Amino acid sequence: MYGEEVAAADCCPMKQLAGDTFQLDHLNLTSSKEHSCKDGCIYRDMAGRHTCFTHGKETAVCFSAAIREEEQGGCSGPVQLDGKQQHAVDSSHINWGPDNRVPYVADSPRLTEEDRAVFREAMDYIESLTCIRFVARQVEEPEEHYLEFDRACLQGEVYPECDMCECFPGSYVDSTRGMANGRVRVITGTLLTPGNWEHRGHITHELLHTLGHHHTQNRADRDEHVTLDTANIADMGQYQKCEHCGLFGTEYDCMSIMHYRWNSLAVDPSSPTMEPKEEQCDLRSRNRYITWADMDLVNSNYECPVEYSGEQGVIQSHPTWPAQDYPDSYRKRWYLAVEDGHRIHVTWTHFKVEGAAGGASCVYDYAAVLDSSGELLPGNTGLLSCGAALPPSVTSLTNRLAIEIKTDGSVASRGFRLEWTKVAAPEEPEGAGSSVTAPLATTGGPVLLAGEISSSRHPNNYPNNRAQEWVVEVPEGRSIELEWVALHLEESFMCSYDWVQVTEPSSGGGDDFLLPKTCGRSLPATLVSHGNKLLVSFVSDYSETRPGFLLRWRETEAPANTFLLLSQNYPRHYDNNLDTVQTITATEGRSVTIVFIDLGIEWSGTCGYDWVEVRDAVSGRVLVDRACGFEAPEPVTSDSHMVEVAFHSDASVPGRGFKIQWTQQMDAGRNG
Repeated sequence: MYGEEVAAADCCPMKQLAGDTFQLDHLNLTSSKEHSCKDGCIYRDMAGRHTCFTHGKETAVCFSAAIREEEQGGCSGPVQLDGKQQHAVDSSHINWGPDNRVPYVADSPRLTEEDRAVFREAMDYIESLTCIRFVARQVEEPEEHYLEFDRACLQGEVYPECDMCECFPGSYVDSTRGMANGRVRVITGTLLTPGNWEHRGHITHELLHTLGHHHTQNRADRDEHVTLDTANIADMGQYQKCEHCGLFGTEYDCMSIMHYRWNSLAVDPSSPTMEPKEEQCDLRSRNRYITWADMDLVNSNYECPVEYSGEQGVIQSHPTWPAQDYPDSYRKRWYLAVEDGHRIHVTWTHFKVEGAAGGASCVYDYAAVLDSSGELLPGNTGLLSCGAALPPSVTSLTNRLAIEIKTDGSVASRGFRLEWTKVAAPEEPEGAGSSVTAPLATTGGPVLLAGEISSSRHPNNYPNNRAQEWVVEVPEGRSIELEWVALHLEESFMCSYDWVQVTEPSSGGGDDFLLPKTCGRSLPATLVSHGNKLLVSFVSDYSETRPGFLLRWRETEAPANTFLLLSQNYPRHYDNNLDTVQTITATEGRSVTIVFIDLGIEWSGTCGYDWVEVRDAVSGRVLVDRACGFEAPEPVTSDSHMVEVAFHSDASVPGRGFKIQWTQQMDAGRNG
């Protein structure tokens, strides 16, 4: 239902835009008298009037949320009147069924035949890539939960018979909750043309909303990929992140059909609302195709069986190839997928696509091959192909790719034919990604060992489900210096998904951390080992890959004077009911400088529950009084060469603990 009955004491919140202009579900009410309700609410009564029901009324109809999209990048996004927003897949969404079937009705007299054709094109498009099936609603035994198509207006003519519809140059849905909502409506106010890929994509976007999807830029990992200009965003509610929405392990995709473009909802449309952080994040191109990330989100949510394309096949640019040229204003994309552990090899057999004068770029018509990561594979003109020369044969980087053709409005040509084959993925050698260079000669000095270590495929994204280890060893009596050149791993709480760490053998047996599990994008400081051997470990989980890391190592004679001290289980939660004292011992005659790199301890005003304290073991002076919470104390230096780090936890609410970096200073008692 579009509206739901609520008690008069309940409230439909409003947003004050400016002066006496208020907004309620996209309807601007400019008379202050109309919203001077005692409880601050406006209700729509059964006669369609906007009134206050603060006295004498038992129930009223509150406007429900509307998910809408302007035709040209305007207003789009979820507006939940209770102030809550859900993104990616709505947490309240109940999957359509049984058997992922979505009953629909498209019999409104306000719909044109062109409307119905475009709706069907969009439904067919989704069906071709997922296990969703749109079926006409039963007449004899109509389903209680169903999808309904309707039209609010057309070319300036408003249809008041469209109950509680909103007219604007775009389309919207009134619920993302699937079978939790009874009737779900897709309502359009824009002109739709069959065979137009933009219009098919426009309605596809709305249909994905009905399947529970919200917008990509609301994902919790948004800030890893784009930077917002909040001052240029007219409605920040449409960019609000959802930190707890399930993403089903899908990659962030700037070309997702659900992602806003670079200036969506801009105060100044000539300036961006979003800028990409990564070169492969394309916010400028039109995104009217379903991407692999969109497909994965639907198929994971609806538990669709995995389907592969087979062993080999042929793709032709258009159905009438080679007898006729391809049509003008034509766009099509083919999707290919093979089993894990395999790749797709593409060979072009015929090719003739309109090219630009001089052949410098493919600005008119082009063909392209896109890996599932969105990366373009080489063509005959850079990363695209046009003209008459056969593009080079290419092999996918993953087990999925897409072939695309785009033509403009004039000068058609013959098109193309290609053959594709499933091939085995190349085997990576053991320890792939590492290298030990030839000894590094230094003028007037000894010959030193040096090398590089990187995650697989760096600077391209590393693969999923990868575990790698590299052992670095230099002659006895020497140390190893590690310099981090690049780091970009999937970020997560306590780096529990993808991570890199560095350990070295402990003098007492076991391993010491030079670098605990690390993820994200912040480069670690240069490290120096305490001995002549260390181990670099890298792990990726089943989803969400990134470019990985690159580090350089070299043999050095510089003695290590920087050490780490970690709380129990760091960065995992420490145990309850702990009382521990760890002693730091430097060379006698030297002092110790303590720097807290990280602190995550249950907070209380007096630090009476869990706490860490640092004191000089000889003088007894407290260097860091009981500390808790998440704000690291200031660096301190001891009076002597010995420091005690005491830690206490109570019976509940453990945190991740602390990470201390300590260094030896040349003289003791620097603080007097």
